[in-house]
Parts: sequence; structure tokens; C-alpha cells
Amino acid sequence: MVTAPSWRRLDLLAYGEPLALGTLTALTTRSAVEIAETQGLVAVAVDGDRTLARLAHPLFAEAPRARGGGPRARAALRAGPVP
Repeated sequence: MVTAPSWRRLDLLAYGEPLALGTLTALTTRSAVEIAETQGLVAVAVDGDRTLARLAHPLFAEAPRARGGGPRARAALRAGPVP
């Protein structure tokens, strides 16, 4: 089951992926990213000298995008850290 904080992480990545891992953890928490990765929602990979976070599957972006478009993306970014 996807929790509200997990949806928030999906929202951030749906509109901004890939995100630097440091950026995603600043907007959420390291623990939250680890949980999302364990749940198979987020994939973290090294690309050259950067560590990037992406949605684990392209279809994971469809639900957040369908739920709200641009205003929802801006709200997700303004909302502050996700516990």
C-alpha cells in the first residue's frame, strides 16, 4: 500500500525526475527514500559522479500526474520535508 508520504515522494519524482539523491533526501528524508526504494517505488543509481533517484517504473508517474498536473507539483515542492 502506498502511504501519503510515499505519494508525496512519487509526486516529486513524477514532475522532476531524475533528482539528485541529495535533493530528494533534503525534500524528504534519507529514511523515507530508503523505504520507497525498499517498496520498489524509487530506484537510486550512480551516473558518473552523481547519484540520482528516479521512479522505479515509468507508470508510477502516471497516477501523480493524473491527480493534479502542474498545481499539484508546485504544491508538493512548497510543502516542505516529508517525514
